[in-house]
Amino acid sequence: MPLLVFALYITGSLNTVLSEEHRREICRYIYNQQNEDGGWGKQMLGPSTMFGSCLNYVTLRLLGEEKTHDALSKGREWILSHGSAAAIPQWGKIWLSMIGLYDWSGNNPIIPELWLVPHFLPRHPGRYWVFTCMVYLPMAYLFGKKFVGPITPTILALRDELYSVPYNEIDWNKARDTCAKVDLISPRTTAQNLALDMICCWAENPNSDAFKQHFLRIYDFLWIAEDGMKAKKKKLDLRGASRPPSILIRRRPSNAGRETPPNPGSF
Repeated sequence: MPLLVFALYITGSLNTVLSEEHRREICRYIYNQQNEDGGWGKQMLGPSTMFGSCLNYVTLRLLGEEKTHDALSKGREWILSHGSAAAIPQWGKIWLSMIGLYDWSGNNPIIPELWLVPHFLPRHPGRYWVFTCMVYLPMAYLFGKKFVGPITPTILALRDELYSVPYNEIDWNKARDTCAKVDLISPRTTAQNLALDMICCWAENPNSDAFKQHFLRIYDFLWIAEDGMKAKKKKLDLRGASRPPSILIRRRPSNAGRETPPNPGSF
């Protein structure tokens, strides 16, 4: 859910797509998933991590929640006591960079030029495991552009809330390889989806049909449960392992006006 909210906020679509009821239920769900120590896990019911805590904290603020809320105060305390957002793992660094809460210079390179090497080479990203391939393509594109969304008053406020030192004094070279101990699974590894590809299309052309088509699928990912609104994952056709994410998620309208999957043989 945080990543979808990030994408909608960056593209200026948050209030258009999510009604007040949507936003309220999403907040309720995030609050219900907060751990007793103040942080959030990467998965539901998981132990607190910097990745989960930063993304959920930022999501609540983007949805209009005030930093003085008790839950947000506890979340901010957890983040700062575990190294601040500078210690978020690599995927988190990229998401925070896109939204303007982390400098791109604090990221390890995600080389877009790798897509230009011959496909038969084992290192070609199109040969990666399907989910790695899906993530690598939009992340490499956005890294190459050093794309940053609109810097709003909320973003400026979050720059003060997420770090223990002023934002313009952060050592991004040091932050590049800094990762909170609770998030460190193995040293220095690299590698979502609708949200990433949506930002790519908007970064290329905010008025493009490719960007607008994403709205057709957003509500398919949202569902309400007893603890609030959450985002579900869609099944993926493994035949699309080497296809760009935009191909995997776009749908073409049929003559009857209903959306139908693209014909695999047409690509």
